[in-house]
Parts: sequence; structure tokens; C-alpha cells
Amino acid sequence: MQTRQREVSPDDMARLKGSRFPPHMDKGDVVWRDTAQFGERAVADYLSLARDPNPIHVSDDAAREVGLQSAVVPGMFFAGVLDCVVSGLAPTSVLTQMKLRFMAPVPVGDGLRLGVLIRAKHDDGSSKSVRVFVLRHDMTIAVIADLDVNVIDQAT
Repeated sequence: MQTRQREVSPDDMARLKGSRFPPHMDKGDVVWRDTAQFGERAVADYLSLARDPNPIHVSDDAAREVGLQSAVVPGMFFAGVLDCVVSGLAPTSVLTQMKLRFMAPVPVGDGLRLGVLIRAKHDDGSSKSVRVFVLRHDMTIAVIADLDVNVIDQAT
């Protein structure tokens, strides 16, 4: 999988406010899951693995200096979480493409609500295209993810 990342400055991040998830978008076909909190330890472990030294992810003071209310979860942390969501759809499924749109920062310590919408299926009925809405506790959309999925043939 190819990765292309556009750098978002802290000033741009502070301007992201997101919007509330409109209830009419869930016509009964969105599967909802709540996550555990993205606590300081989990964020620190991710930052160590990613070698991301940005202080806005660990320091409330550094985050406030750029206009954020508190330290925020790194956006790319969600890519790993979403990979786990796909694994939950089918144990033999793999991501072939992921597009993330960051709409609002997520404070460290928040738990999230994930809304999974299957947009298209393969001929065998397995998920092919999935949209995931990542919502903060106040129902603000933090991330919209579009995922393309393939199922590995275990007979090979």
C-alpha cells in the first residue's frame, strides 16, 4: 500500500472544528462500535513507534500554544485503529487502500464512536468498500475514512 501524507500545520489543525454527525445519515445500515480511551500511555507508545516528536501530542501546554484545547491524538494513529476495524469485518480481509479526511482534533484521553458503513460488496458478499465515521464523544466527526478491502483466499 502506498502512503501519501499531507503535512498539517498546528495552526491548520487548530482551525479544524468538524461538524456534528447528522442522524439522517444513519439509515439503520451503520454499525456502531465504541473504542477504549486513547490514553496518554497508548499515545506515547504510538509516538515512540512512529518516531513522532511533535509535542502537541503529549503536552497540553504545547497544544494550547498553537490554539488547541489540549494534547491531541496523532491523526495517523487512527490508520492503525481502522486496520483493526477491517480485520473485525472478516479475519481474512486486508486493506488495499485507505483515505482519511481529518475533520477535528481528538483530545488525548477521549474514547471514540466508530460508525462502519459498507458501501459496496464483492460478488461473494464480503465487504469491498467501507466508510468509517470516527466520532468524538460529543458526536463531532473527527475523521472520515474510506477503505477498500480485499479478502485473501485461504485456499492458496
